[in-house]
Amino acid sequence: MRGCSLVLVLALNACATTVTQDAQHSHSYRAQGWGATSCQQLNDDLSDTALSRKQSAANMHLYQSWLSGFISGVNYAHDDVYDVSGNSAVEDVLAWLKDYCADQPEQNVPVALHELIQEWQR
Repeated sequence: MRGCSLVLVLALNACATTVTQDAQHSHSYRAQGWGATSCQQLNDDLSDTALSRKQSAANMHLYQSWLSGFISGVNYAHDDVYDVSGNSAVEDVLAWLKDYCADQPEQNVPVALHELIQEWQR
């Protein structure tokens, strides 16, 4: 039964959506999927102590996939940018995000990525 519950949780998380409002820039958009969550949830999802190492590793791969899609979407949306990340590896992006989220667990993941993208553009 635990496996069925896990599958249900994964499916529900994959369907999650977040409407994000970046107060500094009045930028509003809807993020979808696994990463449309809070930094606290990301921290919980990637915690080796709260979850089995196997589940934490599976969550890490889900976040990496979501991040790749998010960054690809940003690249697609900007005709003048080939790769906003400057060819950063998705593992490096996730490491940055984990650090950011550890410091600001109340923030949400899409807003954190907006901050990272601004950093890349400087």
